[in-house]
Amino acid sequence: MKYLVVFIATQVLFILSMYSLINEKIKLKSFNLFFSYFIALLLFILNFEFCTPSLRVVVNLLIYILLAKLLFKKGFKESTIIGMLIVILGIFSEFVYIFTYPIFHYTTILEGENLIVAFINNLGVGLILFCICHFKKVKRLYEIMANITSKISEKKVLIFSLLIMLIFNFASLVSYLVSKEILDKYYLTLIGSFLCFLCSIFVFVYFITQNKYLNICEKYSVSLDSIREFEIMIENYRVNTHENKNQFRTIRNMSKDKKINAYIDALLEENVTDDEKVLYDTQKIPAGGLRGIIYSKLLLMQQQKIPFELVIDKKVTVAKVSKIDDYTLTAICRILGVLLDNAIEAVKKLDNKYIMVELYEEENSLVISITNNYEGYVDIDNIGHPGISEKGENHGYGLTLVQKLVKQHKKIQHSSEFFEDNFMQKIKIKV
Repeated sequence: MKYLVVFIATQVLFILSMYSLINEKIKLKSFNLFFSYFIALLLFILNFEFCTPSLRVVVNLLIYILLAKLLFKKGFKESTIIGMLIVILGIFSEFVYIFTYPIFHYTTILEGENLIVAFINNLGVGLILFCICHFKKVKRLYEIMANITSKISEKKVLIFSLLIMLIFNFASLVSYLVSKEILDKYYLTLIGSFLCFLCSIFVFVYFITQNKYLNICEKYSVSLDSIREFEIMIENYRVNTHENKNQFRTIRNMSKDKKINAYIDALLEENVTDDEKVLYDTQKIPAGGLRGIIYSKLLLMQQQKIPFELVIDKKVTVAKVSKIDDYTLTAICRILGVLLDNAIEAVKKLDNKYIMVELYEEENSLVISITNNYEGYVDIDNIGHPGISEKGENHGYGLTLVQKLVKQHKKIQHSSEFFEDNFMQKIKIKV
């Protein structure tokens, strides 16, 4: 209990730092503030008095998570992010203080007064942390962490946060036990801090990768019922367009006004050049999900002025496609969405671009191939790994999703192939 005065002063600075980190205003008259502070103070004292050094930093993290939840009414995940950043930034502040300590430690009077030395040291670390949390880039770091972990499970966020603390504890403890007579305690802290930050970087990169992948999963999360409703809308649109054209032709035949007739001819020609051809081509695809997803992507190609060709074998019938169960068909639609988007992105910036979509039968299987021209180098052996794609750097998360879906569905096979300046993605479905 002799260090009570140290905790009282330093934890005030740590709490103020938390407020600054997330841009929250401090309500000094808030009962919640004083209640949270009292609970945190009690837990820190108990942790210091009874917890072993090997777990002290881990328990500190849990206390800060609880404190963030009490103070800011945040969810468990956001509270974990706040607690983790405060602990890591606290370690960094201690790191900074160790370098500045020799500059200010010019007297030996304090060396014998452990309580006073502890108070000054903790106060110094707390002030540095308070200053660091006022930097805009540090506040932006919290926003980035909250964003990239928004779709990651609370369990993963907590596990990786605890992992960082355990590595710091382990490194500091082992270094101290092995080298306590060789190295000064400040150098031991430097070793532990360095390993902690190294681990933090790996965890940060992991969170970014997972966030990108989960965003892709969300983007290509489709409902088969929604696609089928879209197909009905397409069919109704096709019927209405056909009927409207017939009505225009009837009016044209009844009218003797050349201007009206010329205007009607222009409307009829415009309809043909817009999306009637896409409607007509995709009409050959059996309904049930495939038609809707392919139509939407071909229409996107047309809007972006990407030349395309749709080739459908006559053997591909409704009877064949109806053999595919809804669970597998949903996965196929998700895979097609990824592959067609990848093809569109790959040819966007090319001068001579084209995409070919083919549906045909092969060895009692339905095959859908998507071929596009490309420029540059693609590491085909690593396609499907996060960040590897024909589109270039920082892509490939969609293909990671494709590989995952293929593993989950034994009826689906996926392959990639290069020939000359063309890249083909092929999926084969057993029917």
